Amino acid sequence: MGNEEITPPLNSFFSNPSRGEKQTNQLRKFLLEETHQDGVIVMVSHQVNITAISDIFPRSGEGVVLHIEQNKNKIEVLGIIFP
Repeated sequence: MGNEEITPPLNSFFSNPSRGEKQTNQLRKFLLEETHQDGVIVMVSHQVNITAISDIFPRSGEGVVLHIEQNKNKIEVLGIIFP
C-alpha cells in the first residue's frame, strides 16, 4: 500500500468552470513532470477533470486508465474500467 495525498488540481471545477483550464494545466504538469515511482498510481477525481484531461465522459463509478510518457510529453488513454 502507498500513501494518500490531496492533489488540488483534482478538485472539481464544475461549479466554477473558469478554473477549468488552469486546473487542467496543473494536472497535466503534475502527471508529466513530477517524478513518480514505477507502478500504478490511482487518482480519484471528478467527471469534469477526467473529461478535461482525457476527452472521455465517464459515468459514475467508472475509471479511466492513462499511460503517461514523460519523455514524450504524452498522456494516452488505455481504456475504461466499468463498475
